[in-house]
Amino acid sequence: MRLLLVTAAALPLTACSSSFLGDSSAESTDEAFNAAAQQFDVPRDLLVALAWTVTRLETPDLHDHGGESAVHHGIMGLATGAPTGPSLEDAAEILGVSTDVLARDEFQNILGAAAELRAEADRWEHETGSELESLGDWAPVVSWYAGIDDSGMQQSFARDVYRWVEVGIDATLSDGERIVVRPQAVDVPSLSLQTLGSTSSDYSGTAQFIASYSGNYTNDNRGVGDIDTVVIHTAQGSYSGTAWWFADPASGVSAHYVLRSSDGEVTQMVWEEDVAWHAGHSSTNSRSIGIEQEGYIDDPGTWYTDAMYQSMAALVSDICSRYSIPCDRDHVIGHHEVPGCSGGSGGGSSCHTDPGSGYDWDYLMSLIGGSGGTSGGSTSGGGTTSSASTGSLVGFVRADDVYDTTAGIASATVSLSDGQTYSTDSDGWFEFAAVANGVTNLTVSKSGYATETDSKDIASGLTNWNSVALTTSSSGSSGGTTTTSTAGYTPTDWDVAYGPEVTMDWPDNGAPVFQVEIWYHDGVDWRWYHTYTERPDEKTFWPAVDDTYYAWTVRSWNRGWSPWSQLNYFWFEN
Repeated sequence: MRLLLVTAAALPLTACSSSFLGDSSAESTDEAFNAAAQQFDVPRDLLVALAWTVTRLETPDLHDHGGESAVHHGIMGLATGAPTGPSLEDAAEILGVSTDVLARDEFQNILGAAAELRAEADRWEHETGSELESLGDWAPVVSWYAGIDDSGMQQSFARDVYRWVEVGIDATLSDGERIVVRPQAVDVPSLSLQTLGSTSSDYSGTAQFIASYSGNYTNDNRGVGDIDTVVIHTAQGSYSGTAWWFADPASGVSAHYVLRSSDGEVTQMVWEEDVAWHAGHSSTNSRSIGIEQEGYIDDPGTWYTDAMYQSMAALVSDICSRYSIPCDRDHVIGHHEVPGCSGGSGGGSSCHTDPGSGYDWDYLMSLIGGSGGTSGGSTSGGGTTSSASTGSLVGFVRADDVYDTTAGIASATVSLSDGQTYSTDSDGWFEFAAVANGVTNLTVSKSGYATETDSKDIASGLTNWNSVALTTSSSGSSGGTTTTSTAGYTPTDWDVAYGPEVTMDWPDNGAPVFQVEIWYHDGVDWRWYHTYTERPDEKTFWPAVDDTYYAWTVRSWNRGWSPWSQLNYFWFEN
């Protein structure tokens, strides 16, 4: 029996297609992972999680930004010249292929990583006399894969890999192929969860301090008045690889901070009083703080996560506060906005484009305090002149997703607790010229949308951002809880019975992609069945078992996943 899902947004499973070069024997990326895991006796899910952590399962375009991308290759990030971790040269020797083939052939790259993992596992087992039996036992090998000779960074990398194993991976590659790692609990007692305190770094939110090589930055004694700019970069590479590159004497570059994509973890590498070599422009370097974020500019939807935006905003806001820097786009800039170019490594748009056109500056500045946008609409009440005791308040009102620049809500009413009101323009923009220092409350309303309330701590003399998203009562894919605690549900007689087909339907909130997660009850506990990625106006067929309880939940994607909806239960019978 097959269960038919007819939804407001659905996507059929896509046939896998080959993207390999050379004479690879696998016909899909998934087959390559399975074959490599079997041939070298390494856990397949761990192999996928490593690739996901390093490259998000795509062979990245390595142009634009020098950095660590110059020494890491392929979907598995095999390195050249790293002090530890998987080596491109060693893997090529094991497989009997050239380094060029290993760097460019996806299947060979995966085989090479599996071969290197097996070699390191054998070495570890020989030295310790212990066997790697469970996924958690592989933690020392996973830490080694980080490719950096620092125990704190190795542990951080391994925690990231295992976190993906635990939450699961359901990825659709650029050629349409889907790669899945089912969520599973992993016991990894050897990984430390301790982080450094505020006394160990300039920023209290730092997870660890890993020093850049002393020849990659300039010792100085900068303080308030010496620093007036924050420069944001994209590494064109992985979190651990970027840290290793700054610690490598051969790189000749550094940054003060590196941020991780998955959760926004922060590593400091140069003290703020010293001058990091990050901008390719000596004058900018001398008066700025440089921040590298993990990822690739050509895939912003994958790498520029909400967690990283939130972390970046907290770090930038803290820096601006400590050095009395205005948090606006004149002082918080991208690498592409650095003036001048020297050779191929200087700053400026003719040399660099990071963080790229896909970077959501509007959202970042809405999380801190900053200027941007164009004024419009109409305002009434309150004062109009900013002074030392007031700051301006600006932002956008948008439908469902505050990140969606196309979803501005016109003629929404924004009311402040001091009596000022504003009617948004056609883009959803609002602007209050003078709002008293301290916390002000906002009420945002529009016919057809649920009224939202928010608050903002207004800083004097600054343009303070606070965008707001309004939702309609029919946005069925937002809100609710996750499905991580489904155990314990007991089927009851009020569950609806369906057969031979089931129609799952929810209101379409305009998101480009949805996910439907399906669970079944085995008579004792709930078991995860599958997560389908859905697109509008299509259908998904999947096998169903007669006389079985099922549960499903849905969420939407638009620059980030919404929370899962409430669970919906049904009994399937023929």
